[in-house]
Amino acid sequence: MSEDVLASFSAGREKFPSGLEALIRKVRNLGIKYFGVWHTLQGYWRGVKPDSPLARELEDSLIRGSVYGDRLIPEPKAGARRFFDKFYKELRKRGVDFVKVDNQFDLYGYFLGKYPLKRRRGSI
Repeated sequence: MSEDVLASFSAGREKFPSGLEALIRKVRNLGIKYFGVWHTLQGYWRGVKPDSPLARELEDSLIRGSVYGDRLIPEPKAGARRFFDKFYKELRKRGVDFVKVDNQFDLYGYFLGKYPLKRRRGSI
């Protein structure tokens, strides 16, 4: 499977060989006070990898998206709350101070036909 899915809340060893905590320590030693990470609203570009330990652990918090039916995304009601509570607790435990959330526009396609959606005037 391509790298555009989330399989774990841990940083990938191929991009962060020493782990996220080591990178954060190194950055803080340079005098940078706050450390943030980026993620998409569905966890990662195409959501959560279905056969991953993360998907099994949060099975009741995820649904199959409309656009990429083979990918899982946080269920927009109670499931998203559980998913992001766990995600952010894991990030905080590693020393992350803030997140930048992106890719909200794609949610329309992910939830199309699953939830009642309205497009705003002037949107694409």
